[in-house]
Amino acid sequence: EFLERRSIGPKASFQDVLIFAIKREHASFSAYQALAEAANDDPVRKLFRRLAQEERTHRNRLETLYDEVVFVEN
Repeated sequence: EFLERRSIGPKASFQDVLIFAIKREHASFSAYQALAEAANDDPVRKLFRRLAQEERTHRNRLETLYDEVVFVEN
């Protein structure tokens, strides 16, 4: 969350791409969380919570990769 959003293009660095992906995963997580809270049907709520958890897992993996590769270099 402390990372600054960056746009990506043909000349984007690995760091830029990772930050972009982390931010996208966080946005997806937030969207699924909001949908879970708005859902009236318990199975639908559980589905959105599960999807949110998947997005959180993806974000955590990307953050770990960032810490191991990019953060170490800086």
